[in-house]
Amino acid sequence: DQDTINFVAKKSQNVLGFAQLVRHSEGDTLDVGYYLFSLNVRLLYRGLGIGRDLTREVMARAKDEGAQELFAVVYEDNRTALGLFHKLGFQMKSPEKKAFLQGRKKLILARTLAD
Repeated sequence: DQDTINFVAKKSQNVLGFAQLVRHSEGDTLDVGYYLFSLNVRLLYRGLGIGRDLTREVMARAKDEGAQELFAVVYEDNRTALGLFHKLGFQMKSPEKKAFLQGRKKLILARTLAD
């Protein structure tokens, strides 16, 4: 997909984690803008800063492309992701328009990318 960039953290041939930068345009279900999606680090490698580094790479790429803000959609009960995003300067924007999926509430977080 031309609107998605995948970021992969690897050690040798092993994938340790990944994240996606997704650009939403008019007509998409989410608001127009740049979104961090699918941040995931394999259980064995959590706590080593891989999620932080992947998030920073996504932020840098979005900023290089001219984005003023980066959004992340997170389940309300995902304390690990919420803690990471808070440390990296993300703030609560709003509940996602389709807030419940499988009984779980999603939140939209935002981070300004301006200098």
